[in-house]
Amino acid sequence: MNLTGKINLAALEGALFTQGKNGQDLFVIDVKKSKLFKSEKGALYLDLIAYENKDKSISDYMVKQSLDKETREREKAEGKQRPIIGNISEMKPQEASAPVVKSSDVFADGEDIDNLPF
Repeated sequence: MNLTGKINLAALEGALFTQGKNGQDLFVIDVKKSKLFKSEKGALYLDLIAYENKDKSISDYMVKQSLDKETREREKAEGKQRPIIGNISEMKPQEASAPVVKSSDVFADGEDIDNLPF
């Protein structure tokens, strides 16, 4: 099974669009506010959890940020819910349609097709 999806990084807490000195668009994420995880080797991780959607017309799964138990319980007590930051869908296999080839397309008029070796 192959999956495809999108994540809206702007939905993370502490995310900000801004402009650089030369007018370029910049996207900045506050690592602490967004609860990203920085490894000892310098990699930056966003923990995710996918929930199956009841309405498959939108997508197969909705994606939220996965948080540690303490943060989940605190936010639940405060009535906060993490936003849906993306979705994932199963890729449906596409049926390949073979072209229909007629013998008249292959053999020129008048050629004897009865002399074929098979």
